[in-house]
Amino acid sequence: PHAHRLKGASGNIAAGALHGYCAHLEAAARAGELPDEAPAELRRLGRATLEAAEAWLQEAERHETLPGPG
Repeated sequence: PHAHRLKGASGNIAAGALHGYCAHLEAAARAGELPDEAPAELRRLGRATLEAAEAWLQEAERHETLPGPG
C-alpha cells in the first residue's frame, strides 16, 4: 500500500522518475519480489525530486511566477 500511495503522490507533483519506480515497486510487491535496493533507490529518487522542486521554486521566484499568499 505504501508504494501505491507514493506512486499517486509523485504522479500528482509530476515526479516522473519517482512515480515510475513506485509503479515498479507496486508490481514487484504484488509478485512478492521486492528488490533489495528499493530503500536506497527510494531515498535517491526522493532527494532528486526534492532538488528538482527546489530548483523549480527558485526559478519561479526569479520570474515572479509564484502566487502570493492568500
